[in-house]
Formats: sequence, structure tokens, C-alpha cells
Amino acid sequence: MEEKIKEIIRRVAKLDQERELPRDADLFAELGLDSLTGLRILGEIEEHFDIELPEESLAELTSVSAIKSAMEKTGVSD
Repeated sequence: MEEKIKEIIRRVAKLDQERELPRDADLFAELGLDSLTGLRILGEIEEHFDIELPEESLAELTSVSAIKSAMEKTGVSD
């Protein structure tokens, strides 16, 4: 699941697919993503995993590990 999250982030944010994304790196502060890109990433994750994450949680979902944790709370597992 974590690798798929990273793949979606790289694709939506138009990052090099080989770029390392540390699981605890702040996607906004360290990668310079904006909130619109963050919403698009969440949308892609929701569609791929067939889940719903509240848009209000965007401010809390700032890393791969935070996104994965939120997904696990919806019942998605590795």
C-alpha cells in the first residue's frame, strides 16, 4: 500500500518516478506541494483504493505515513 501511495504522489505531483519519498517527509514543506495538488493526490488515492478520506483532513495528511494511517482507519490494509 505504501509504495502505491508514493507512486500516486509522484505521478500527480509530476515528480521523477525514481525520486525517494521518505515516509515521514512533509509533502508540502519538503516537496513544495500546494493544497490543490494535495487534494488531487487524495482524490487519486480514494479512487484507487475505493475509500473516502475527508478533505478537511488534508492539513493532517502531510506525509506518506499519515496518509497510510488514515487509510488503515477506514479498513484498508496492506
